[in-house]
Amino acid sequence: MAYTTIALRTVGEPCIDEALCAATVTPGMLVEQYNASSTLKVRAHATGGGNASAIFALEDRMQGHEVTDDYSSGDLVTFQTFRAGDEVAALIYANETVAIGTKLESQGDGTLKALDIVVASYSTEDSWVATAIEALSGNTTNTLCKVKIR
Repeated sequence: MAYTTIALRTVGEPCIDEALCAATVTPGMLVEQYNASSTLKVRAHATGGGNASAIFALEDRMQGHEVTDDYSSGDLVTFQTFRAGDEVAALIYANETVAIGTKLESQGDGTLKALDIVVASYSTEDSWVATAIEALSGNTTNTLCKVKIR
């Protein structure tokens, strides 16, 4: 499905913010905030399978940009912190097959992948960010997919 926006359904008032981009960020990426030399910046979530808040980069509609327009390093990134029940067009890792109901976690590059339930003999259920609410297969590039936040 072709998406024109990242925030598909928000429960309650959206929590939207902006920060400087540390590196290239694509709308729909899972992002994280961090302190770089006393400046709050945003980058792709960098810990595969790690705990992550449901923060996704939005398209820059104020500048006339679409979901296919990347932010470059130094740009002001618009992002939203999503809540349980919100629906998002999130980037799924290339070649990842997801069925409706697949639990998703960070791939470590801003995309999501199927949750790896057991890694090194402990449960990674805490890394569960969202659940796929549409199926996706055969994507040879990172692809937007409709997900529901956990």
